[in-house]
Amino acid sequence: MAELQGGEELSAAAQADLWNHDPEFVAEFQEQREKGLEAQLKALEDGANQKRFQNAVVRAGGDERQAKRLIAAEDAEQAAREAQRQGVMS
Repeated sequence: MAELQGGEELSAAAQADLWNHDPEFVAEFQEQREKGLEAQLKALEDGANQKRFQNAVVRAGGDERQAKRLIAAEDAEQAAREAQRQGVMS
């Protein structure tokens, strides 16, 4: 308890004790972990989308509007394949 009140980082033993006996601590830890993972996933998705756009711009000869049209067409094609696959699986 003294470690908690001291405001410093908890020792491994204190963290283990909280983990085993404080459901609120566990829930808060899991929520923070989930938020961190969601932020990492969003950053990766954003990076992938940016790289995809850059690649499409290259394929479109530097024309950003054409690159956006290429991506939209690819997305529509993928959605159609997914819909067809879902129809087959039903």
